[in-house]
Amino acid sequence: MKTKNMASVKGWLKTAITFAILLAGCQQSPEGGKKIVLDLEQDGMNETEFLELITDLQLIPLETSDSALIHFYDKLYINEQGIYVLDNIEKTLFIFNPDGSFRSKLCRVGRAPGEYMDLDDFKVDENGHLFLYEGGIGNLHEYDAQGNFVQKTTLVCGEEFDRTENGYVVYSGNCEDYTLYTLDKEGNVLQQYLSTENTLPFHFHPNGGMVQSGERLLFAPMFDYTIYEVSGDTCIPRYTFDFLADNLPADILHDVPDKVEKQGFINFIQKMTKFHGVVGLSKFYAHGKWLGFLAKENILINTETHEVHVLNDLGGPLFALSGNPWFVNEKGEIYTHVTASNVIHGILPVIDDYIDDYPFLKPLKKRKIQETDNDWIFKAKLKE
Repeated sequence: MKTKNMASVKGWLKTAITFAILLAGCQQSPEGGKKIVLDLEQDGMNETEFLELITDLQLIPLETSDSALIHFYDKLYINEQGIYVLDNIEKTLFIFNPDGSFRSKLCRVGRAPGEYMDLDDFKVDENGHLFLYEGGIGNLHEYDAQGNFVQKTTLVCGEEFDRTENGYVVYSGNCEDYTLYTLDKEGNVLQQYLSTENTLPFHFHPNGGMVQSGERLLFAPMFDYTIYEVSGDTCIPRYTFDFLADNLPADILHDVPDKVEKQGFINFIQKMTKFHGVVGLSKFYAHGKWLGFLAKENILINTETHEVHVLNDLGGPLFALSGNPWFVNEKGEIYTHVTASNVIHGILPVIDDYIDDYPFLKPLKKRKIQETDNDWIFKAKLKE
């Protein structure tokens, strides 16, 4: 069984140190695929360039109430039915109406049927059914649109899952025998990809991940800079990144004991806390020609032209609106959350300088915003 992370603080230190298995066998850049060199300090795009890629900008306030107090925005999903926020700290899925007003929440912590002990991922289908993934033991809990329990399906343990036409796919977080699994509708394993036989004895920071884009299934292993595509029973490297000075030093992963010894574990922790570069690729999203992920900065790739955009140099009001991970839905709408603090201190003092050029800021003028409010949602649409 995979040892679960215990969230304690925000940011990348939010996930507490846990014992688990790390992939080490895919650290070498494989042959094939496109090699992309990025200098994260120099290759950032400005707000004018970013605005050329998106349209239909919108800000949505999430209602704050005693029933809807969100501690951490682990995952967002938006469709025509509403706004869904997964808070792993609270083990709760919060559901808001499209205008941001609070509708309901799903929190069923326990061991009885229809209950779970932890949450790692979720999905919403076209009927509003909710699928909550308890990755530590591989259980997938299904509820109807009213929150009534429907059924449980046992998958493999993991960090992320998705539904497919024939069943499911699970990204293990390298805590099982393989990095990625495809399964049938009953939860039986069909295929498995990238063995984790050569491992390090513990991990400090979760990264890696997967995304489906049409018929394509892409994923990146933990502590790796390569994105693979599943093709039948094999995985093919598509992109390998070189972040230059921000690359993970080899001694962090390789100069550790063969066994989990206290001093070796402490040394590993100390090295990781001092490292501020790219630990790995995570928070994947994709739609059409666009592929995005987090690698210290938010990265957006045009997979047709292979043009890469680093969203780290946005100025004006977008500086305060774009610091968190992005997500995308089936309509090509991308969205992220904006803290009330960023709105108060980063935008409101200068809003009159921007509101004529950025009309999506107008809702901020109409509301009294407090530091304790829930976040706002910044939503736009990727241009095709």
